[in-house]
Amino acid sequence: MRKKTILFFIINFLFISFSGIYAQTVSLDTNRMRIGEYNALNFSLDASKWNVHKIVWPSLNDILTEHKFEIIEIGNQDTIFDDKNEILAFNQKIVFSVFDSGWYLIPSIGIAEVGADSNDFVAYTDSLMLEVLTVPVDTTLAFKDIKGPMEEPIRFSEILPYILMVLLFLAIIGLAYYFYNRYKKQKPLFRMMERETLKPHDWAFSELTKIKNRKLWQQGRVKDFYVEMTDVLRRYFEEEFQFSAMEMTSSEIYTKLRNLNFDKEIIESVSIVLSNADLAKFAKSTPSDVENEKCMELSFTIVHASHDFWLRLQEIHKQNNEEGGAKE
Repeated sequence: MRKKTILFFIINFLFISFSGIYAQTVSLDTNRMRIGEYNALNFSLDASKWNVHKIVWPSLNDILTEHKFEIIEIGNQDTIFDDKNEILAFNQKIVFSVFDSGWYLIPSIGIAEVGADSNDFVAYTDSLMLEVLTVPVDTTLAFKDIKGPMEEPIRFSEILPYILMVLLFLAIIGLAYYFYNRYKKQKPLFRMMERETLKPHDWAFSELTKIKNRKLWQQGRVKDFYVEMTDVLRRYFEEEFQFSAMEMTSSEIYTKLRNLNFDKEIIESVSIVLSNADLAKFAKSTPSDVENEKCMELSFTIVHASHDFWLRLQEIHKQNNEEGGAKE
């Protein structure tokens, strides 16, 4: 072993003597390590001395692997600048390991360097010796069983996806059973919400009350007041007496009410309200406060009286049907 070590040093000395310029320095974290431990090879180049502004690294991975070094990590190249933003040095770190004992030679490595004055050259590092030791084993001790991996406690975040999957599965089963049960009983799959529909006269009273409470004409919105009020009356007539009052003119509505034998008082009230509305909407006339208040009251009267008239018509139709059935 001693002769082998002396031979390594002689080869190293000869390589250094004839390899060229040594602008690059290299060092190990330790010159002695155990099998499998990590060690680091540190390169450093004084760029200011050689006026270097760029370097080209060789394939360090291939070089070290060829000499039975296992590369763990090749760090980034660090460039150090001075106050004038000129390059002072380049640094590089390589972490490696060795898995066989013995002496190892880290050879001199050539780094291609590009000078600021376009003079390119190659600088070489020193070669290094590394001793790798085996781990001593005490054979006098009893063998111990290999311990298995330690078990970590199960965290809630790990089982949450499984819980959600089970809940989703149960929900799907529940929905399938619900739909099947509804289908088997010949019921609609979804229960429709039942809405209580107001009768036309109840709806008209409700809407007129809202208009009255909003006090539109008191705020100067006379036109809006008459538009909304007459729309309620027109829609009421359309739904209660089944004629398209929304599309009719005021005169057409008067004619329709006469043809239906409406009471004269109802027709006169409708005439007053619609006439004032036409003046406010089209003639840009401004009815007085007294006229506005009267039209509001007449609108309630129209709905109430016309509904009573509608009830009388229904009673007449009922009697006529009963008499017709009796004659047959």
